[in-house]
This record gives sequence, C-alpha cells and structure tokens, in this order.
Amino acid sequence: LHLTFPGHDTYTNYTNTLNLDTAIITTRYTVGDTIFTREMFASYPAQVIVLHITANRPGALNFTAELDTQQHYGQTNVTANTISVTGRAPVHISGPVANANVQWDEHKGTALEAILHIATKGGQIIPGEKDSLMVKNADEAVLIISATTSFNGFDHDPATQGKDPDAIARGHLNKAVARSYQSLLDEHLSDYRGLFRRLWVSIDGETPNK
Repeated sequence: LHLTFPGHDTYTNYTNTLNLDTAIITTRYTVGDTIFTREMFASYPAQVIVLHITANRPGALNFTAELDTQQHYGQTNVTANTISVTGRAPVHISGPVANANVQWDEHKGTALEAILHIATKGGQIIPGEKDSLMVKNADEAVLIISATTSFNGFDHDPATQGKDPDAIARGHLNKAVARSYQSLLDEHLSDYRGLFRRLWVSIDGETPNK
C-alpha cells in the first residue's frame, strides 16, 4: 500500500508510536496549521488491516492510494472505491539471497490477492493515474485491506488444490466494510486485550534519583 500526500514534504511535530496495550500504530504530524493523524491495526477477528486517517480541519485530506505486489503473473483492477491486486509467488528459490535464482511459473505456485477499500467522510474519491485512487477534500478516510493466498495446507498443491483467494479476500472485506470503524476497533481491542491483559503488572512508587 502506497499513500502519497501532496504538500506534506514539509512537516513538523512528527511522531510514530506503537501502543502495546492496544496494538495500534499512531502516526501524527503537522503541516501548516493542520494536524494529520493515522491509526492502523491488524484485526484478527475481521481478518483485515484497518487504517483510519483524520485531520483536525474539515476537508483537509488529499492523498493518492496505490496497491501493488512484487509477485508475478497478476493484474490490478480499480473500481470507484477499491483496488485489487493478484499475483503468483515463485515456485522455487535457490542460492544466496543477493543472487538468488528465482523461478516463476504462470500456472504453478501460490496464488494471492489483496484488495483495498476506501471510504470517506466528506470529499470524494476519484480515479488517479496508473491504477490509483485519489481522495479529495475529505474530513476523514477509512482504508481496509483484505489479503489472502491459495495455501491449503502443506499436503496440497496451492495451484491445483488451493483455496480461492478472491472468494476469501472479498468475503472478509465485504463483512468489514459493512461495519463502522468504531465497531472494528472495539472488536480488535476486545480480541487483543483478551490475550495481552492476561497478565497485568502495576508498580507504584517514587522514581529513583539518578
């Protein structure tokens, strides 16, 4: 996923943090007098990655979104608010990493698909150049990515006996986009904290003098 924000080359007060209690990555910075915030998490229950982009000034969000892959034998399709990318992984890799021998086959190997869906509050979504989508003058945007492969277990050929990545990815995506951002966030927090907060240690006391 590539996001391009025109005019954001000069920024101040940049922070990028990972909150271990929420498993949310928050990026925040200022351009001019506008504060831009991005919150991102990977939801295990929903099987999607969610990115929430906001600004403290109405209509301030302007960016271009692109989705691509380094795998071969795929294609990119763009609709009014989605970008889908398909591909196929190598069938064999050998040799040192720097000069690895990578073998590709259009009809073999693990197939994959990733789909990006964009929804905005305010503004509009319009086609961009080179299979991209542009968000113009939005108040906020929610980007949801669903991705999967044809892997069907170690004992099944992913090309001839694999799962259908398109059906799985679109199934997860359709369920996620029908819900609000807050609903996806609440479900993610409940799932994650059910594990992370099984042990909670609180230490009270004065900070030692150095």
